[in-house]
Formats: sequence, structure tokens, C-alpha cells
Amino acid sequence: MRKLAFALAIPALIAAVPASAEVIGGLHVAVNRHEYRGTGCPIEVVFTASVNITSDHGPGAAFNYHWERSDGAKTSVQVVRVGAEGRTMVFKDKWRLGKPGTIHDVNATFHVNSGNQHIQETSETVHIECR
Repeated sequence: MRKLAFALAIPALIAAVPASAEVIGGLHVAVNRHEYRGTGCPIEVVFTASVNITSDHGPGAAFNYHWERSDGAKTSVQVVRVGAEGRTMVFKDKWRLGKPGTIHDVNATFHVNSGNQHIQETSETVHIECR
């Protein structure tokens, strides 16, 4: 009788696990400006990543992320634990650059990883001319 109960319990446990255990439901990266031409350098460029968290990811979900700038600089990897509810989480990276007489075309890529999910998105390029 125990073997039968155990055999019936296994499919019930499998059915209780969400069909999609993916944590990341979507990603969008934006930047606060598209170009700058002027004398007020250096200027600050702010990159923003909006990460949509699924509501069916299961218990104990987490992901890690980092930013990579077009000059090759990378932020350290950060780990984020998420609750049971689905929501959007926002992450920012600020870059201050430019000096008189320089021209820059810059962007940033947001990398996010959770389990088998590896997603990245690059911002639009920002053109900066410092006079």
C-alpha cells in the first residue's frame, strides 16, 4: 500500500512544480539621453534596465546581473533574490564622461542570468561632443 501511495504522490508533486520555472519574463534597457553637444562636460549618462519577474518561477528564485560599458568596464556581479510575486525591478548604471575637445559614442549592455536563462540587452548609442 505504501508503494502505491508513493507512486501516486510523485505525479502530484511534479504537477505542483510550475510549468515555467523561468525567473526573467523580459528585459528592457534604456538611456536618459541620445546625444549631447555642448560645453558642460563631463556629463552624466544614466542607463536603466527594467527586468520583468515572472509570477510562476517557484520558491527560492534568484538571478544575477552586471553592466558592461562600451569602453570595456564592467560592474561587479550582483545577486538578487525575488519574492513569489511577479513584478518589475529597475537597475541603473551612471557614467560620467567627456572633457573639452572630445567626442564619444557610448552604450551599455545589461547581462542577467538565472538558471538556464542568459539574457542581455544593449542600450541605444549616445553621441557626446564636448566643446
